Amino acid sequence: MTESSDNETICSLFSLRAEYDDIKPIYPREKAFQPFQIHYSEEYLDLMSYFRAVLESNEKSKRALEIVSKVILKNPSNFVAWDIRKRVGFIENELEFIEMVLDRNVKSYQLWNHLKSIEIYVDKNWIIDVLKIDERNFQAWSYLRWWADHFGKKEDGIAVTEYFLDINPLNGSSLNTRSILFDVFFSFEEFSFALSILYRNSKNYSVCAYIRHIYQYLKFDLQYIKEYIENFPHSKNSEYLDFLFFQHAKILDDI
Repeated sequence: MTESSDNETICSLFSLRAEYDDIKPIYPREKAFQPFQIHYSEEYLDLMSYFRAVLESNEKSKRALEIVSKVILKNPSNFVAWDIRKRVGFIENELEFIEMVLDRNVKSYQLWNHLKSIEIYVDKNWIIDVLKIDERNFQAWSYLRWWADHFGKKEDGIAVTEYFLDINPLNGSSLNTRSILFDVFFSFEEFSFALSILYRNSKNYSVCAYIRHIYQYLKFDLQYIKEYIENFPHSKNSEYLDFLFFQHAKILDDI
């Protein structure tokens, strides 16, 4: 550790800050026999000791919020800290703080649950930017489905799925989200959309499963589907047809 980082640690210690003098930190209890001791850094030990004190006293203040915020930045999975942050209040620029946490852990369950609980509206482009970090981020896709339903943004939610399918037609997360957003209200247009994705990659198992899912609700006539697909743009691609009707013939098993 460099001299500058040593100074930064000292400055960040709550035990050396006058405004925290009246808080009695709760340090970990020492056991008589500890064959394997955990060696915490001085800063972390100080932080968690003051965090325990705030938790026990149920203090709701801006200084309590500062302590809780630092705990979350150290460990975004600390659900107790998230709960206290919400109860403490005084939350300003919360989305800015959430973005700081996202930089550290984009898949934190607790972060995404917190974002839902405080009901802050974000633009669809914000969600797209987060998904660009990891386009298969389950928590982000789950949030998108909640966001579309809660804020009445179903069309925007579907637009996000189309954005990522355009980038990667193999993105099963996008297709799964579409199926939930449509909530069985599929249309022939969605069937055509799925076929257009399949054409881009004739061995796309995800979209074949999606087509099967659509069929279960639409119950097209077999001959009608065959004629439609044969007349579909670019359907002369034999590999495309063979894969759909033979390798994935189970799509049509119930017809």
